Amino acid sequence: MPVSATTTPPSSDEINYLIARYLDESGFTHSYYSFAQESRIAAKGFQGSHILPGALINLLHKGLLYLEVEHHTNLDGSERKCDVPFRVAEPHTCGLSEPAELRPLKRPRKDDAAAAPAAKKRDKKGAQADKGAERTEKTERGDRREKGEKIEKGEKLDERVLERAGKSGKGGREKVSADVLEPGFDSKQAETKMISKLYHTSPILRSAWNGSKTDTLATGAEDGSLRVWRVPSMPRNLPASAAPVLSLPDHLKPDSGVATVTISAMEWAPNGEQLAAATTDGRVLLRNSSGEFVDCVRHHNAAIYTLAWSTGSTLFATGSHDHTVVIWQADNGVMRRTFDFHLGPVMTIDWHNEDTLATGSADSKIFIFQFGEITPLKEFSHMGEINKVVWDPTKKYLASCSDDRETRIWDFVTGKQWSAKGHTDSVQTCEWSPGKRKLLVTGSADHTARLWDVKDVVEDSSSSSNASARGKALDCLHSISSHGAPVTSVAFSHTGRYLATASLDGRVNVWLAARLAKVAAPGFSDKQKESMALVRWYQAESGSGDFLEAQVRWSAESEQLAISHGTTTVAILNMSDARPGASAAQ
Repeated sequence: MPVSATTTPPSSDEINYLIARYLDESGFTHSYYSFAQESRIAAKGFQGSHILPGALINLLHKGLLYLEVEHHTNLDGSERKCDVPFRVAEPHTCGLSEPAELRPLKRPRKDDAAAAPAAKKRDKKGAQADKGAERTEKTERGDRREKGEKIEKGEKLDERVLERAGKSGKGGREKVSADVLEPGFDSKQAETKMISKLYHTSPILRSAWNGSKTDTLATGAEDGSLRVWRVPSMPRNLPASAAPVLSLPDHLKPDSGVATVTISAMEWAPNGEQLAAATTDGRVLLRNSSGEFVDCVRHHNAAIYTLAWSTGSTLFATGSHDHTVVIWQADNGVMRRTFDFHLGPVMTIDWHNEDTLATGSADSKIFIFQFGEITPLKEFSHMGEINKVVWDPTKKYLASCSDDRETRIWDFVTGKQWSAKGHTDSVQTCEWSPGKRKLLVTGSADHTARLWDVKDVVEDSSSSSNASARGKALDCLHSISSHGAPVTSVAFSHTGRYLATASLDGRVNVWLAARLAKVAAPGFSDKQKESMALVRWYQAESGSGDFLEAQVRWSAESEQLAISHGTTTVAILNMSDARPGASAAQ
Protein backbone atom coordinates (compact mmCIF):
# COMPACT_ATOMS: atom_id res chain seq x y z
CA MET A 1 0.00 0.00 0.00
CA PRO A 2 1.57 3.32 -1.01
CA VAL A 3 2.29 5.81 1.73
CA SER A 4 0.61 9.21 1.46
CA ALA A 5 2.89 12.14 0.78
CA THR A 6 1.60 13.78 3.93
CA THR A 7 2.41 10.80 6.17
CA THR A 8 5.57 11.28 8.19
CA PRO A 9 7.17 9.01 10.79
CA PRO A 10 6.32 9.93 14.38
CA SER A 11 8.84 12.18 16.05
CA SER A 12 10.66 11.19 19.22
CA ASP A 13 8.63 13.81 21.10
CA GLU A 14 5.37 12.25 19.91
CA ILE A 15 6.52 8.81 21.00
CA ASN A 16 7.59 10.21 24.36
CA TYR A 17 4.14 11.75 24.78
CA LEU A 18 2.42 8.40 24.13
CA ILE A 19 4.76 6.63 26.55
CA ALA A 20 4.04 9.23 29.24
CA ARG A 21 0.32 8.79 28.67
CA TYR A 22 0.70 5.02 29.01
CA LEU A 23 2.62 5.35 32.30
CA ASP A 24 0.03 7.71 33.76
CA GLU A 25 -2.95 5.61 32.64
CA SER A 26 -1.36 2.47 34.08
CA GLY A 27 -0.85 4.03 37.51
CA PHE A 28 2.96 4.36 37.38
CA THR A 29 2.77 7.83 38.91
CA HIS A 30 6.43 8.19 39.91
CA SER A 31 7.71 6.79 36.60
CA TYR A 32 5.33 9.06 34.71
CA TYR A 33 6.52 12.16 36.56
CA SER A 34 10.22 11.30 36.11
CA PHE A 35 9.80 10.49 32.42
CA ALA A 36 7.72 13.61 31.77
CA GLN A 37 10.36 15.81 33.38
CA GLU A 38 13.31 14.22 31.60
CA SER A 39 11.64 14.19 28.18
CA ARG A 40 10.29 17.73 28.66
CA ILE A 41 7.05 16.84 26.91
CA ALA A 42 5.17 19.51 28.87
CA ALA A 43 7.15 22.15 26.96
CA LYS A 44 6.18 20.68 23.59
CA GLY A 45 2.58 21.91 23.83
CA PHE A 46 0.86 18.74 22.68
CA GLN A 47 -2.93 18.97 22.28
CA GLY A 48 -3.91 15.35 22.83
CA SER A 49 -7.65 15.65 23.48
CA HIS A 50 -8.38 13.60 20.34
CA ILE A 51 -6.15 10.74 21.54
CA LEU A 52 -8.12 8.19 23.54
CA PRO A 53 -6.61 6.40 26.56
CA GLY A 54 -4.71 3.25 25.65
CA ALA A 55 -3.46 4.82 22.42
CA LEU A 56 0.09 3.42 22.71
CA ILE A 57 -1.11 -0.17 23.15
CA ASN A 58 -3.65 0.26 20.38
CA LEU A 59 -1.04 1.58 17.94
CA LEU A 60 1.42 -1.20 18.81
CA HIS A 61 -1.29 -3.80 18.30
CA LYS A 62 -2.27 -2.38 14.89
CA GLY A 63 1.38 -2.13 13.85
CA LEU A 64 1.99 -5.73 14.85
CA LEU A 65 -1.02 -6.89 12.83
CA TYR A 66 0.30 -4.96 9.81
CA LEU A 67 3.74 -6.56 10.14
CA GLU A 68 2.15 -9.99 10.44
CA VAL A 69 0.12 -9.47 7.25
CA GLU A 70 3.19 -8.11 5.44
CA HIS A 71 5.34 -11.05 6.58
CA HIS A 72 2.80 -13.67 5.42
CA THR A 73 2.10 -12.23 1.97
CA ASN A 74 4.01 -13.72 -0.97
CA LEU A 75 5.27 -11.64 -3.90
CA ASP A 76 2.34 -12.79 -6.06
CA GLY A 77 -0.14 -11.62 -3.41
CA SER A 78 -1.03 -15.09 -2.14
CA GLU A 79 -1.11 -15.91 1.57
CA ARG A 80 1.69 -17.85 3.19
CA LYS A 81 0.25 -20.59 5.41
CA CYS A 82 1.40 -20.23 8.99
CA ASP A 83 -0.15 -20.55 12.44
CA VAL A 84 2.89 -19.85 14.60
CA PRO A 85 2.25 -16.83 16.85
CA PHE A 86 3.75 -13.57 15.60
CA ARG A 87 5.44 -11.73 18.47
CA VAL A 88 7.08 -8.33 18.60
CA ALA A 89 10.06 -9.40 20.77
CA GLU A 90 10.87 -12.76 19.15
CA PRO A 91 12.18 -13.75 15.69
CA HIS A 92 9.44 -15.34 13.60
CA THR A 93 9.77 -18.59 11.67
CA CYS A 94 6.73 -19.69 9.71
CA GLY A 95 5.35 -23.16 10.29
CA LEU A 96 2.26 -25.24 10.92
CA SER A 97 1.28 -26.97 14.13
CA GLU A 98 -0.36 -30.38 14.39
CA PRO A 99 -2.71 -31.40 11.56
CA ALA A 100 -6.34 -30.48 12.18
CA GLU A 101 -7.46 -34.10 12.36
CA LEU A 102 -5.10 -34.73 15.29
CA ARG A 103 -6.18 -31.75 17.34
CA PRO A 104 -8.53 -32.44 20.24
CA LEU A 105 -12.21 -31.80 19.71
CA LYS A 106 -13.61 -28.57 21.22
CA ARG A 107 -16.57 -30.45 22.68
CA PRO A 108 -17.01 -34.18 23.38
CA ARG A 109 -19.05 -36.25 20.98
CA LYS A 110 -22.24 -37.76 22.34
CA ASP A 111 -21.34 -41.23 21.11
CA ASP A 112 -17.91 -40.98 22.74
CA ALA A 113 -19.46 -39.96 26.04
CA ALA A 114 -21.96 -42.84 25.90
CA ALA A 115 -19.57 -45.53 24.71
CA ALA A 116 -18.47 -48.08 27.33
CA PRO A 117 -14.87 -49.29 27.37
CA ALA A 118 -14.38 -52.73 25.86
CA ALA A 119 -14.12 -55.54 28.44
CA LYS A 120 -10.93 -57.47 28.30
CA LYS A 121 -8.63 -59.36 30.56
CA ARG A 122 -5.82 -57.34 32.16
CA ASP A 123 -3.44 -57.87 35.01
CA LYS A 124 -3.69 -55.85 38.24
CA LYS A 125 -1.11 -53.27 37.24
CA GLY A 126 -2.69 -52.77 33.83
CA ALA A 127 -6.16 -52.41 35.35
CA GLN A 128 -4.97 -49.66 37.65
CA ALA A 129 -3.35 -47.85 34.75
CA ASP A 130 -6.53 -48.10 32.69
CA LYS A 131 -8.62 -46.80 35.61
CA GLY A 132 -6.30 -43.83 35.98
CA ALA A 133 -6.52 -43.06 32.28
CA GLU A 134 -10.32 -43.42 32.37
CA ARG A 135 -10.53 -41.08 35.36
CA THR A 136 -8.37 -38.51 33.55
CA GLU A 137 -10.50 -38.84 30.41
CA LYS A 138 -13.72 -38.28 32.39
CA THR A 139 -12.23 -35.21 34.05
CA GLU A 140 -11.21 -33.74 30.70
CA ARG A 141 -14.63 -34.51 29.23
CA GLY A 142 -16.32 -32.88 32.21
CA ASP A 143 -14.21 -29.77 31.78
CA ARG A 144 -15.01 -29.63 28.08
CA ARG A 145 -18.71 -30.18 28.76
CA GLU A 146 -18.72 -27.36 31.34
CA LYS A 147 -17.06 -25.02 28.88
CA GLY A 148 -19.57 -26.06 26.25
CA GLU A 149 -22.46 -25.24 28.57
CA LYS A 150 -21.00 -21.78 29.19
CA ILE A 151 -20.78 -21.14 25.48
CA GLU A 152 -24.42 -22.24 25.05
CA LYS A 153 -25.44 -19.69 27.72
CA GLY A 154 -24.02 -16.84 25.72
CA GLU A 155 -20.49 -16.45 27.01
CA LYS A 156 -19.09 -16.84 23.51
CA LEU A 157 -15.52 -16.06 22.64
CA ASP A 158 -14.80 -13.34 20.13
CA GLU A 159 -14.54 -14.73 16.60
CA ARG A 160 -11.39 -12.74 16.00
CA VAL A 161 -8.68 -14.51 17.91
CA LEU A 162 -5.09 -14.10 18.90
CA GLU A 163 -3.04 -17.22 18.36
CA ARG A 164 -0.29 -18.11 20.76
CA ALA A 165 1.79 -21.15 21.51
CA GLY A 166 0.52 -23.49 24.20
CA LYS A 167 2.43 -23.78 27.45
CA SER A 168 3.39 -27.31 26.51
CA GLY A 169 5.39 -25.97 23.57
CA LYS A 170 3.45 -28.04 21.02
CA GLY A 171 2.26 -24.99 19.10
CA GLY A 172 -1.39 -25.39 20.10
CA ARG A 173 -3.82 -22.60 19.27
CA GLU A 174 -5.85 -20.78 21.88
CA LYS A 175 -8.76 -18.37 21.50
CA VAL A 176 -8.66 -15.24 23.63
CA SER A 177 -11.87 -13.46 24.54
CA ALA A 178 -12.30 -9.73 24.09
CA ASP A 179 -12.14 -9.24 27.85
CA VAL A 180 -8.40 -9.95 27.94
CA LEU A 181 -7.42 -7.95 24.88
CA GLU A 182 -5.37 -4.82 25.28
CA PRO A 183 -7.20 -1.50 25.88
CA GLY A 184 -8.48 0.13 22.73
CA PHE A 185 -9.19 -3.14 20.89
CA ASP A 186 -12.26 -2.44 18.78
CA SER A 187 -14.46 -5.51 19.06
CA LYS A 188 -18.13 -5.77 18.18
CA GLN A 189 -18.50 -8.47 20.81
CA ALA A 190 -16.87 -6.22 23.40
CA GLU A 191 -19.25 -3.38 22.53
CA THR A 192 -22.29 -5.60 23.06
CA LYS A 193 -21.07 -6.21 26.61
CA MET A 194 -20.78 -2.48 27.21
CA ILE A 195 -24.20 -1.36 26.08
CA SER A 196 -27.81 -2.44 25.80
CA LYS A 197 -30.72 -0.47 24.36
CA LEU A 198 -34.33 -0.03 25.40
CA TYR A 199 -36.96 1.17 22.94
CA HIS A 200 -40.24 3.15 22.83
CA THR A 201 -42.37 4.01 19.83
CA SER A 202 -42.16 7.70 20.77
CA PRO A 203 -39.17 9.88 21.73
CA ILE A 204 -38.05 9.21 25.31
CA LEU A 205 -37.66 12.30 27.47
CA ARG A 206 -37.17 10.98 31.01
CA SER A 207 -35.65 7.97 32.74
CA ALA A 208 -35.39 7.12 36.44
CA TRP A 209 -33.69 4.27 38.31
CA ASN A 210 -35.42 2.73 41.30
CA GLY A 211 -33.21 3.43 44.32
CA SER A 212 -34.40 0.33 46.20
CA LYS A 213 -34.78 -2.19 43.37
CA THR A 214 -31.59 -1.23 41.63
CA ASP A 215 -32.22 -3.30 38.50
CA THR A 216 -35.46 -1.40 37.74
CA LEU A 217 -35.56 1.52 35.30
CA ALA A 218 -38.60 3.56 34.31
CA THR A 219 -38.76 5.47 31.03
CA GLY A 220 -41.27 8.13 30.01
CA ALA A 221 -42.00 9.25 26.46
CA GLU A 222 -43.37 12.19 24.52
CA ASP A 223 -46.68 10.38 23.87
CA GLY A 224 -47.35 9.99 27.62
CA SER A 225 -46.45 6.29 27.75
CA LEU A 226 -44.31 4.71 30.48
CA ARG A 227 -42.30 1.51 30.58
CA VAL A 228 -40.72 -0.20 33.58
CA TRP A 229 -37.70 -2.36 32.69
CA ARG A 230 -35.68 -4.98 34.53
CA VAL A 231 -32.06 -4.22 33.60
CA PRO A 232 -29.56 -6.81 34.90
CA SER A 233 -26.33 -5.49 36.37
CA MET A 234 -24.38 -7.62 33.86
CA PRO A 235 -26.24 -7.24 30.53
CA ARG A 236 -23.77 -9.53 28.73
CA ASN A 237 -25.31 -12.46 30.62
CA LEU A 238 -28.99 -11.50 30.54
CA PRO A 239 -30.80 -9.01 28.32
CA ALA A 240 -33.16 -6.40 29.73
CA SER A 241 -36.60 -7.95 30.16
CA ALA A 242 -39.35 -6.79 27.86
CA ALA A 243 -41.68 -4.23 29.44
CA PRO A 244 -45.29 -3.55 28.45
CA VAL A 245 -46.23 -0.04 27.37
CA LEU A 246 -48.12 1.70 30.20
CA SER A 247 -50.48 4.14 28.52
CA LEU A 248 -52.98 6.47 30.11
CA PRO A 249 -56.34 4.88 30.97
CA ASP A 250 -59.11 5.84 28.54
CA HIS A 251 -60.82 8.18 31.02
CA LEU A 252 -57.57 10.10 31.43
CA LYS A 253 -56.90 10.79 27.77
CA PRO A 254 -55.90 14.37 26.86
CA ASP A 255 -58.50 17.11 26.89
CA SER A 256 -60.08 18.13 23.61
CA GLY A 257 -57.73 20.24 21.55
CA VAL A 258 -54.63 18.71 23.18
CA ALA A 259 -52.77 16.46 20.75
CA THR A 260 -50.79 14.50 23.32
CA VAL A 261 -49.74 14.37 26.96
CA THR A 262 -45.96 14.35 27.41
CA ILE A 263 -44.09 12.98 30.42
CA SER A 264 -42.23 16.07 31.66
CA ALA A 265 -40.88 14.83 35.03
CA MET A 266 -40.58 11.43 36.67
CA GLU A 267 -39.04 10.07 39.90
CA TRP A 268 -39.21 6.96 42.10
CA ALA A 269 -39.92 7.28 45.81
CA PRO A 270 -36.74 6.70 47.88
CA ASN A 271 -38.22 3.45 49.25
CA GLY A 272 -38.82 2.23 45.70
CA GLU A 273 -42.52 1.48 46.23
CA GLN A 274 -44.08 4.19 44.04
CA LEU A 275 -43.37 5.98 40.79
CA ALA A 276 -44.70 9.50 40.23
CA ALA A 277 -44.76 10.96 36.72
CA ALA A 278 -45.86 14.47 35.77
CA THR A 279 -47.21 15.66 32.42
CA THR A 280 -47.32 18.79 30.30
CA ASP A 281 -51.06 19.26 30.97
CA GLY A 282 -50.65 19.42 34.76
CA ARG A 283 -51.41 15.81 35.75
CA VAL A 284 -49.54 13.58 38.18
CA LEU A 285 -49.67 9.83 37.58
CA LEU A 286 -48.98 7.44 40.45
CA ARG A 287 -47.90 3.87 39.76
CA ASN A 288 -46.67 1.06 41.99
CA SER A 289 -43.25 -0.60 41.84
CA SER A 290 -44.41 -2.82 38.94
CA GLY A 291 -45.62 0.17 36.97
CA GLU A 292 -49.33 -0.60 37.40
CA PHE A 293 -51.61 2.43 37.43
CA VAL A 294 -52.68 3.55 40.92
CA ASP A 295 -54.10 7.05 40.62
CA CYS A 296 -54.12 10.29 38.66
CA VAL A 297 -54.23 13.62 40.49
CA ARG A 298 -54.49 17.11 39.09
CA HIS A 299 -54.30 20.56 40.61
CA HIS A 300 -51.93 22.48 38.37
CA ASN A 301 -53.46 24.21 35.35
CA ALA A 302 -50.25 24.25 33.30
CA ALA A 303 -47.25 22.10 32.51
CA ILE A 304 -45.32 20.56 35.41
CA TYR A 305 -41.56 21.09 35.10
CA THR A 306 -40.18 19.39 38.20
CA LEU A 307 -41.09 16.63 40.68
CA ALA A 308 -39.27 15.52 43.83
CA TRP A 309 -39.91 13.11 46.73
CA SER A 310 -39.38 13.80 50.42
CA THR A 311 -36.61 11.82 52.08
CA GLY A 312 -39.08 9.52 53.87
CA SER A 313 -41.24 8.80 50.77
CA THR A 314 -44.42 10.07 52.45
CA LEU A 315 -44.73 13.30 50.42
CA PHE A 316 -43.77 14.55 47.00
CA ALA A 317 -43.79 18.04 45.48
CA THR A 318 -44.44 19.35 41.98
CA GLY A 319 -43.52 22.71 40.45
CA SER A 320 -45.39 24.13 37.48
CA HIS A 321 -45.52 26.80 34.82
CA ASP A 322 -48.49 28.22 36.77
CA HIS A 323 -45.99 29.56 39.40
CA THR A 324 -47.16 27.20 42.16
CA VAL A 325 -45.62 24.40 44.23
CA VAL A 326 -47.98 21.63 45.35
CA ILE A 327 -47.26 19.12 48.14
CA TRP A 328 -48.98 15.73 47.73
CA GLN A 329 -49.62 12.84 50.10
CA ALA A 330 -47.91 9.82 48.56
CA ASP A 331 -50.20 7.01 49.74
CA ASN A 332 -53.50 8.50 48.51
CA GLY A 333 -52.56 11.36 46.15
CA VAL A 334 -54.33 13.98 48.28
CA MET A 335 -53.09 17.56 47.90
CA ARG A 336 -51.71 18.73 51.28
CA ARG A 337 -50.45 22.23 50.58
CA THR A 338 -49.97 24.83 47.84
CA PHE A 339 -47.23 27.49 47.86
CA ASP A 340 -47.71 30.44 45.50
CA PHE A 341 -44.92 32.81 46.51
CA HIS A 342 -43.06 32.58 43.19
CA LEU A 343 -43.80 35.10 40.43
CA GLY A 344 -42.58 32.86 37.62
CA PRO A 345 -42.61 29.20 36.53
CA VAL A 346 -41.16 26.84 39.14
CA MET A 347 -38.23 25.08 37.48
CA THR A 348 -36.60 22.96 40.23
CA ILE A 349 -37.29 21.39 43.64
CA ASP A 350 -35.11 19.48 46.10
CA TRP A 351 -36.10 18.25 49.59
CA HIS A 352 -33.96 18.99 52.62
CA ASN A 353 -35.73 16.44 54.84
CA GLU A 354 -39.23 15.09 55.35
CA ASP A 355 -40.95 18.48 55.75
CA THR A 356 -38.57 21.11 54.30
CA LEU A 357 -37.76 21.74 50.64
CA ALA A 358 -36.02 24.28 48.39
CA THR A 359 -37.56 25.62 45.18
CA GLY A 360 -36.13 27.68 42.33
CA SER A 361 -38.05 29.71 39.77
CA ALA A 362 -37.73 31.73 36.59
CA ASP A 363 -38.36 34.78 38.80
CA SER A 364 -34.71 34.45 39.98
CA LYS A 365 -35.82 33.56 43.51
CA ILE A 366 -35.01 30.56 45.70
CA PHE A 367 -37.36 29.80 48.60
CA ILE A 368 -36.93 27.29 51.39
CA PHE A 369 -40.34 26.15 52.62
CA GLN A 370 -41.36 24.17 55.67
CA PHE A 371 -44.55 22.18 55.36
CA GLY A 372 -46.38 23.68 58.37
CA GLU A 373 -45.22 27.29 57.98
CA ILE A 374 -47.14 30.09 56.27
CA THR A 375 -44.13 32.05 54.99
CA PRO A 376 -40.80 30.80 53.59
CA LEU A 377 -37.99 30.09 56.05
CA LYS A 378 -35.29 31.48 53.74
CA GLU A 379 -35.08 33.47 50.54
CA PHE A 380 -32.08 33.60 48.22
CA SER A 381 -31.76 35.16 44.76
CA HIS A 382 -29.78 35.29 41.51
CA MET A 383 -29.71 37.83 38.69
CA GLY A 384 -31.28 35.38 36.24
CA GLU A 385 -33.68 32.43 36.01
CA ILE A 386 -32.93 29.57 38.40
CA ASN A 387 -32.34 26.31 36.52
CA LYS A 388 -31.57 23.94 39.39
CA VAL A 389 -31.21 23.73 43.17
CA VAL A 390 -29.67 20.70 44.90
CA TRP A 391 -28.65 19.96 48.51
CA ASP A 392 -25.25 18.50 49.26
CA PRO A 393 -25.09 15.01 50.91
CA THR A 394 -24.86 16.56 54.40
CA LYS A 395 -27.98 18.72 53.73
CA LYS A 396 -26.12 21.77 55.08
CA TYR A 397 -25.33 23.49 51.79
CA LEU A 398 -27.59 24.30 48.85
CA ALA A 399 -26.16 24.76 45.36
CA SER A 400 -28.04 26.75 42.73
CA CYS A 401 -27.29 27.57 39.10
CA SER A 402 -28.80 30.28 36.95
CA ASP A 403 -29.03 31.99 33.61
CA ASP A 404 -26.82 34.73 35.10
CA ARG A 405 -23.84 32.41 34.29
CA GLU A 406 -23.18 31.90 37.98
CA THR A 407 -23.42 29.00 40.43
CA ARG A 408 -23.83 29.79 44.11
CA ILE A 409 -23.61 27.79 47.32
CA TRP A 410 -25.69 28.77 50.32
CA ASP A 411 -25.23 27.86 53.98
CA PHE A 412 -28.70 26.82 55.16
CA VAL A 413 -28.07 27.90 58.77
CA THR A 414 -26.11 31.17 58.39
CA GLY A 415 -27.26 32.27 54.94
CA LYS A 416 -23.66 32.82 53.85
CA GLN A 417 -22.99 32.36 50.15
CA TRP A 418 -20.11 31.47 47.85
CA SER A 419 -19.88 31.98 44.11
CA ALA A 420 -18.54 29.85 41.27
CA LYS A 421 -17.85 32.04 38.24
CA GLY A 422 -16.26 31.12 34.94
CA HIS A 423 -19.02 30.02 32.57
CA THR A 424 -19.72 32.41 29.71
CA ASP A 425 -23.37 31.42 29.22
CA SER A 426 -26.34 30.13 31.19
CA VAL A 427 -25.52 27.40 33.75
CA GLN A 428 -28.04 24.65 32.99
CA THR A 429 -27.38 22.09 35.73
CA CYS A 430 -25.27 21.24 38.76
CA GLU A 431 -24.62 18.15 40.92
CA TRP A 432 -22.70 17.31 44.10
CA SER A 433 -20.18 14.49 44.38
CA PRO A 434 -21.21 11.72 46.83
CA GLY A 435 -17.62 11.20 48.00
CA LYS A 436 -15.88 12.53 51.11
CA ARG A 437 -14.20 15.26 49.10
CA LYS A 438 -16.73 17.99 48.35
CA LEU A 439 -16.88 18.48 44.60
CA LEU A 440 -19.50 20.27 42.52
CA VAL A 441 -19.94 19.88 38.76
CA THR A 442 -21.80 22.35 36.56
CA GLY A 443 -22.98 22.14 32.94
CA SER A 444 -23.51 25.21 30.79
CA ALA A 445 -24.89 26.47 27.49
CA ASP A 446 -21.33 27.60 26.72
CA HIS A 447 -20.64 23.94 25.75
CA THR A 448 -18.52 23.26 28.83
CA ALA A 449 -18.79 21.51 32.18
CA ARG A 450 -16.74 22.67 35.16
CA LEU A 451 -15.55 20.82 38.26
CA TRP A 452 -15.32 22.92 41.43
CA ASP A 453 -13.51 22.37 44.72
CA VAL A 454 -15.91 23.16 47.59
CA LYS A 455 -13.59 22.22 50.45
CA ASP A 456 -13.04 25.87 51.38
CA VAL A 457 -16.79 26.31 51.89
CA VAL A 458 -16.72 24.13 55.00
CA GLU A 459 -13.55 25.75 56.34
CA ASP A 460 -14.83 29.30 55.86
CA SER A 461 -18.26 28.50 57.28
CA SER A 462 -16.84 27.08 60.51
CA SER A 463 -14.18 29.76 61.06
CA SER A 464 -15.86 33.00 59.98
CA SER A 465 -17.82 34.98 62.51
CA ASN A 466 -19.44 37.24 59.91
CA ALA A 467 -22.38 35.16 58.74
CA SER A 468 -23.72 37.69 56.23
CA ALA A 469 -20.47 38.18 54.32
CA ARG A 470 -19.99 36.68 50.91
CA GLY A 471 -17.45 33.88 50.84
CA LYS A 472 -14.55 33.80 48.42
CA ALA A 473 -14.96 32.43 44.91
CA LEU A 474 -14.70 28.68 44.43
CA ASP A 475 -11.67 27.17 42.72
CA CYS A 476 -12.32 25.57 39.34
CA LEU A 477 -10.37 22.31 39.18
CA HIS A 478 -11.08 21.63 35.53
CA SER A 479 -13.15 22.91 32.61
CA ILE A 480 -14.36 20.17 30.25
CA SER A 481 -14.38 21.60 26.74
CA SER A 482 -14.85 18.53 24.55
CA HIS A 483 -18.60 19.00 23.87
CA GLY A 484 -19.92 20.78 20.81
CA ALA A 485 -23.28 21.97 22.17
CA PRO A 486 -24.85 23.02 25.51
CA VAL A 487 -24.21 20.60 28.38
CA THR A 488 -27.65 19.91 29.87
CA SER A 489 -27.00 16.96 32.19
CA VAL A 490 -24.17 15.95 34.54
CA ALA A 491 -24.10 13.13 37.08
CA PHE A 492 -21.71 11.36 39.45
CA SER A 493 -21.94 7.59 39.90
CA HIS A 494 -23.03 6.39 43.35
CA THR A 495 -19.41 5.83 44.43
CA GLY A 496 -18.19 9.14 43.00
CA ARG A 497 -15.70 7.27 40.80
CA TYR A 498 -17.25 8.29 37.48
CA LEU A 499 -18.62 11.58 36.19
CA ALA A 500 -20.93 11.63 33.16
CA THR A 501 -21.53 14.74 31.06
CA ALA A 502 -24.16 14.93 28.30
CA SER A 503 -24.60 17.52 25.58
CA LEU A 504 -27.26 18.38 23.01
CA ASP A 505 -24.84 17.28 20.28
CA GLY A 506 -25.60 13.68 21.34
CA ARG A 507 -22.22 13.14 22.93
CA VAL A 508 -21.99 11.57 26.40
CA ASN A 509 -18.57 11.38 28.06
CA VAL A 510 -17.72 9.32 31.14
CA TRP A 511 -14.72 10.54 33.12
CA LEU A 512 -12.66 9.39 36.06
CA ALA A 513 -13.68 12.11 38.51
CA ALA A 514 -10.54 11.85 40.64
CA ARG A 515 -8.33 12.32 37.61
CA LEU A 516 -10.22 15.45 36.54
CA ALA A 517 -9.99 16.81 40.08
CA LYS A 518 -6.28 16.04 40.31
CA VAL A 519 -3.92 18.95 39.90
CA ALA A 520 -2.08 18.42 36.64
CA ALA A 521 1.70 18.33 36.46
CA PRO A 522 3.23 21.75 35.70
CA GLY A 523 3.09 22.58 32.02
CA PHE A 524 0.20 20.27 31.13
CA SER A 525 -2.82 21.85 29.51
CA ASP A 526 -6.46 21.15 30.36
CA LYS A 527 -6.78 19.32 27.03
CA GLN A 528 -4.02 16.90 27.96
CA LYS A 529 -5.46 16.36 31.42
CA GLU A 530 -8.93 15.81 29.95
CA SER A 531 -7.73 13.24 27.44
CA MET A 532 -6.19 11.22 30.28
CA ALA A 533 -9.43 11.23 32.31
CA LEU A 534 -11.83 10.06 29.58
CA VAL A 535 -12.94 6.48 30.20
CA ARG A 536 -15.80 5.97 27.73
CA TRP A 537 -17.97 7.93 25.36
CA TYR A 538 -21.26 7.39 23.57
CA GLN A 539 -22.66 9.18 20.53
CA ALA A 540 -26.45 9.20 20.14
CA GLU A 541 -28.35 9.98 16.98
CA SER A 542 -30.20 13.29 16.61
CA GLY A 543 -33.48 13.59 18.49
CA SER A 544 -36.70 13.51 16.48
CA GLY A 545 -39.23 14.83 19.04
CA ASP A 546 -40.46 18.28 19.92
CA PHE A 547 -38.31 18.33 23.07
CA LEU A 548 -34.53 18.14 22.85
CA GLU A 549 -32.68 17.48 26.09
CA ALA A 550 -29.86 15.07 26.87
CA GLN A 551 -30.20 13.27 30.20
CA VAL A 552 -27.89 10.87 32.05
CA ARG A 553 -28.92 8.92 35.17
CA TRP A 554 -26.75 6.51 37.20
CA SER A 555 -28.12 3.44 38.94
CA ALA A 556 -28.17 3.76 42.73
CA GLU A 557 -25.83 0.82 43.35
CA SER A 558 -24.46 -0.59 40.09
CA GLU A 559 -22.15 1.18 37.64
CA GLN A 560 -24.83 1.49 34.96
CA LEU A 561 -25.66 4.72 33.15
CA ALA A 562 -28.99 5.38 31.41
CA ILE A 563 -28.79 7.83 28.48
CA SER A 564 -31.81 9.47 26.85
CA HIS A 565 -31.54 12.06 24.11
CA GLY A 566 -34.98 12.72 22.66
CA THR A 567 -34.90 9.56 20.53
CA THR A 568 -36.93 6.36 20.82
CA THR A 569 -33.95 4.66 22.46
CA VAL A 570 -32.48 4.65 25.95
CA ALA A 571 -28.90 3.40 25.98
CA ILE A 572 -27.51 1.61 29.05
CA LEU A 573 -23.74 1.88 29.46
CA ASN A 574 -22.33 -0.77 31.77
CA MET A 575 -19.14 0.51 33.40
CA SER A 576 -18.33 -2.78 35.15
CA ASP A 577 -16.50 -3.87 31.97
CA ALA A 578 -14.94 -0.44 31.41
CA ARG A 579 -11.50 -0.27 29.87
CA PRO A 580 -9.64 2.94 29.00
CA GLY A 581 -10.53 4.21 25.56
CA ALA A 582 -13.61 2.05 25.04
CA SER A 583 -16.44 3.65 23.10
CA ALA A 584 -19.92 2.90 21.87
CA ALA A 585 -21.70 4.77 19.13
CA GLN A 586 -25.25 4.40 17.90
